[in-house]
Amino acid sequence: MPVPRRVLRSDDPAAAALLDGGWKVIARSWGAGLRSSSIDVSRTAAATVVGGIDVRELTPDDVVAALALDAATLDDYPGDIATAHTPLTARTATPRPERRAWGAFAGTELLAMTYVDVAGEAANRALGYELDEEWWTLAAPRRPGDGSDEPA
Repeated sequence: MPVPRRVLRSDDPAAAALLDGGWKVIARSWGAGLRSSSIDVSRTAAATVVGGIDVRELTPDDVVAALALDAATLDDYPGDIATAHTPLTARTATPRPERRAWGAFAGTELLAMTYVDVAGEAANRALGYELDEEWWTLAAPRRPGDGSDEPA
């Protein structure tokens, strides 16, 4: 039988009560907001080179590299309710005016990337986003003999 799970904000009193009752945080995610007064314009340049790493805005020509990097890092996501990652597709990996993207390259190799949905709720602390909520996936403690193979 799977271990019961709950997803709650970290500041929810119910989360504190569950932790006190032996539940464990097994995954985290967060939300953020951007205040225009906190934008660091120097970090929004279209291209810059730092320590041999070229940081620039991605183009449709970078989709193959973005898909490869996404596929190579799928196992890095905790993958639970609050932190699941839907793999990129050719459509979601293609930058467009309403979905811009930046990448860090060592030569022609894409090392890191970030996508910002201009009309939506994209979160990128380096551009001035401020954490305003954190969500936890909590798992109940295992009871001896419950047959669960899930970690507590």
